[in-house]
Amino acid sequence: MARVHGKDTAPELFVRQTAHSLGYRFRIHRADLPGRPDMVFPSRKKVIFIHGCFWHRHKECKRASVPQTRQEYWLKKFALNVARDKLNVAALIEAGWEVLVLWECGLRNRDSVVRELRTFLEAPTSECVSTPSLTRACPAARPAPTLTRRGDEVLARQRQGRKYSKQPGRADRANS
Repeated sequence: MARVHGKDTAPELFVRQTAHSLGYRFRIHRADLPGRPDMVFPSRKKVIFIHGCFWHRHKECKRASVPQTRQEYWLKKFALNVARDKLNVAALIEAGWEVLVLWECGLRNRDSVVRELRTFLEAPTSECVSTPSLTRACPAARPAPTLTRRGDEVLARQRQGRKYSKQPGRADRANS
């Protein structure tokens, strides 16, 4: 578990290299946006998240397995990850951003990644497309999900610019 990291993963580097080779310029991990998207295209008002199937629970994907030990812990952790992802996408849509989620299992073929990137980045905001390997959320296409009490707390911390932490006082100490 010590080798698991959230930035500069192999799938993320692959997508960044592909987008850059196509001539797109972007920012990475902008802290002022909910969820710190992996790639941000400010001039197009579009963001891309590159999700690992295991951590973000890609539906019907064999990589989204549950470890055999401490299943209760893992199920709770995965549920929080999925809820946080939904809140982040909803907050970005509410702020007028268009969101694309690329899944790790859909990145095997470079040609399909190129096609998905071009479709997403070149299409006007009003067009919305969804395929099994990508999820596209457009401001006009999806209503924001209802927020739970825990979700309100996460969103409130993100709006204040504070890092989310499960421990109540931990995020406050990190920002001081």
